[in-house]
Parts: sequence; C-alpha cells; structure tokens
Amino acid sequence: VLVREALGGGRHAVRGGHEAVPPPQVSLFGNQPLPGLQVRLQAHAQFARDDADLAQAAVQFARCFHMHDERFGIGRVYALHNEPNRPLGEIGLRAGPLLAAVDDFTVTLHGRGGHAAYPQACVDPIPAVLQIGHGLQAIRARHLDPLHPSVISLTVLSAGQAQNVIPETARLGGTVRTLDEGIRQQIATDFRALVEATADAFGLTAEIDYRFGYPVLANDPAETAFCAMVAADVVGPAAVAADREPEMGAEDFAYMLQARPGAYVFLGTGPGSGLHTPQFDYNDEASPIGASYF
Repeated sequence: VLVREALGGGRHAVRGGHEAVPPPQVSLFGNQPLPGLQVRLQAHAQFARDDADLAQAAVQFARCFHMHDERFGIGRVYALHNEPNRPLGEIGLRAGPLLAAVDDFTVTLHGRGGHAAYPQACVDPIPAVLQIGHGLQAIRARHLDPLHPSVISLTVLSAGQAQNVIPETARLGGTVRTLDEGIRQQIATDFRALVEATADAFGLTAEIDYRFGYPVLANDPAETAFCAMVAADVVGPAAVAADREPEMGAEDFAYMLQARPGAYVFLGTGPGSGLHTPQFDYNDEASPIGASYF
C-alpha cells in the first residue's frame, strides 16, 4: 500500500493538512504493527514555480515511485486531500474520473510593429489574439458534446507597452481541463487549427506551445468500493459521499493510478477559506480522522 503525502512550499497553501495526517497515524497504532507494509512517498510537483520545476519534480517523483516499487513491490495506491467547506469528517470519493486532466498552452503571434497612426504599415497581432480568445470558447460551445465536461481558460494576455505603438508580438496563455481523453485530444487538435487559421487570416505567424500535463485521475472501481467501506467504519455511512461529483482540478497522483489500482478521496475539514489562498487555515480536528482512515 502506498500512502502519498504532498509536502512543499507555501504557495500551495494546503501543506499543514498533508503534514498533519501521517504522524497521528503512527501514534494511534502505538507499538502495534501496522496491518501490512505502508510506503509513504513525498511528491513536490504541486509546488513547482514554473515548467522547469514541474518537469524536474515529475521526473523525481517517477524515479522515487519506481525505486520504492522495486524495493517493496507496491500493489495498490491511496491518497487523501483535505477539502474546506465540506462537513468535518465527510469522506468523498467516486469510481472512475474524479479529477480532470490539465494541459496548458502559450501562443505567440508575430507581426510587424509600428506607429499607431499608420496601421496600414503594420501587421497588428492584437486583433488576432482577441479573435483567438473568443474562438477558444467556441470550441467548447460548438465543437464538443455538451454532456462531456471541459474548461478552456484564457488566463494570460500580453501585448505592447506604449499607447501609441502597435506591438510586433502578442501572447496568450491558459489551461485546458477535461475528464475524457477523446475530448482532450479533440480540443488540442481544434486549438491548433484555430490558432493557425486565425494567424494566417491576419497575415501573422504563430508560435504554439501546447503541453499535455497531468492525466485524468480515475479511481479503480474495486478499490473505491473498498475505500468507501473503510471510510464508513471510520466516520459512519452517513458521512461517506460515495458518488460525489467530479471536479475540474488536477492532481499528480493520477500518474500513480495509471500505474497501480487505487483510489483518491477528499476529507472535509469544515468551514474555512478555500485551498490555494493566503487565508487557508487547516482544521487540526481533521487529522485524527484522516489518520484513522489510512
């Protein structure tokens, strides 16, 4: 059994909860032997500051997993994430897709800059980048089955630094989140077609950097049923949400669920500020519950 604990820097703002659950687990069992060998693996990918950090963390995580797998023969994997604003002690899970795949993109449009008084002498990238931004939402609204969730978020937009200068380049970036691999691939194809066609129509050249990130986190049905049974023993059947709705967040534990059967669950920590915010304050009362679950 692999118990995965996420540790790292402050920006992820969930560190206290992840660190607090495993130590009480040891004290709860005291000197009694744990039922089976448990391997705790630390993952730092969530705290990456940029793509280079993320790539390095992913490589280290994979190496660490394979090293422990060779040594201990890891058969199943389990993980828990705290969840503010859910009832304290509620354990939520579902079989199949629970968290989304996430991909990110950066597009740079190259034109010809110049004075804003003479646009006819320029090739302005700004109208094109705005057109692409609108077009991305049309992919979601008109190209895809509305019964398959997906989110395309344009989160970065930059061009120019002076009011009277048409810039030579414009950039946009963002993320794509999906729960279905076919939809994921279709968006990637349609994205590239949209950007290239728009750039060509405006007389620009496009530089596209589309990066596939974490895959869909899909819980194994048999292991999900097992975890729901364990959760019911710990918090009672009424506090187990065994078929909770999936979310569009992403999680590196998805890689481990591709390698081994297992399940990922959420543990409610009661009212409070949301994750990834400076105001996040972990509820210590959840720690014994999480430890008992493991």
